[in-house]
Amino acid sequence: MPYKSNTGHSNTTSTMPQIHPEIPPLQNVEIYFWHIEENAEELAAQSQTCNRLLPEARERFKAPKRLREWLAVRALLELTPYGNCSIIYRANGQPVLDGCNKHISISHTHGYAAIAFANKPIGIDIESKKRNALALATAFLQTKEIDTLQPDGNEKTEALRLWTAKEAAFKCFPDKSTVLKDITTQPLDGNSPFMQHLATYRDCTTAICRTVELKEFIISVCTTE
Repeated sequence: MPYKSNTGHSNTTSTMPQIHPEIPPLQNVEIYFWHIEENAEELAAQSQTCNRLLPEARERFKAPKRLREWLAVRALLELTPYGNCSIIYRANGQPVLDGCNKHISISHTHGYAAIAFANKPIGIDIESKKRNALALATAFLQTKEIDTLQPDGNEKTEALRLWTAKEAAFKCFPDKSTVLKDITTQPLDGNSPFMQHLATYRDCTTAICRTVELKEFIISVCTTE
């Protein structure tokens, strides 16, 4: 179902997808969630897009989990202001909104799907807090980044934050890196409700990744400003 967040009125929830109530707003960025509780047939029953695409999706995705995630993203898009657009993909796998002058990024993890929209390149990544990114540290972090992971009991969370930030940065500019280790991150100071990192690509292009930790997952959004 579309993520139900508190609207500020007692005992009232929204039936439209909207930003998670614990995520501070980002200027010129829209983020929508779907909490995937339905099976494929239920998603098709409540979404014209999913109903139309279900036969094709069944042929394409044999794993039920992947099928539900793919359909949930389309059901979610249908309920946003850009529901008249469709998602197509470039050769590099980057999603594009066909029929809308907006940039889009997609992510899903353990029962949640998310879409982010912006007027400029954007990347979004959500990761379950159950994921052990620390075990993969040498595969996606450079030595100087690993050195920042202090053995104080929080290193697993910090590694996951950096993984999420780099995934979002990769999605923002997928042609500027081949693996996450190609992207370097540097913490940014400042008065912000987000943990901020400057992401630098091999060609010296930079982007800003903003990460926040929630109860179920960690989410990072990467933009050029």
